[in-house]
Amino acid sequence: MVKKSNSTRWSCTIGTNEGYNLTSQKSMPLDDFVKIYMDIANEIFEETGTYISAVVTPSRTIYNSDWGCPREGEFSYTMSGSCNPEFSTEEEFRMALNALICKLKERLNQCTALLEISPTELIYYS
Repeated sequence: MVKKSNSTRWSCTIGTNEGYNLTSQKSMPLDDFVKIYMDIANEIFEETGTYISAVVTPSRTIYNSDWGCPREGEFSYTMSGSCNPEFSTEEEFRMALNALICKLKERLNQCTALLEISPTELIYYS
């Protein structure tokens, strides 16, 4: 069965080293990041009934070196996903997503995180 619907696509990039002193930064293993993400996603699911699924990709964030960007870039992860109306309303999804990103930012001791949300068409094959 194929269902088409309007939806929301999201992407979030977040660093894994605390604060802005990145001269001796270390990359966080993917399995460690995924465990943290899944723990938080499960907490949010228990609180809201909405689970935020994601694709997690290791990334390097590049910004102006005058602002402290290390020569090799800042180690980060980029997560992305979409709201499937089969499982959640867009309002419930956005509230759960916001809570997840806030908790992830706090757990990783980050000063900032970048969340982008865009309208999209979702085609769900079941």
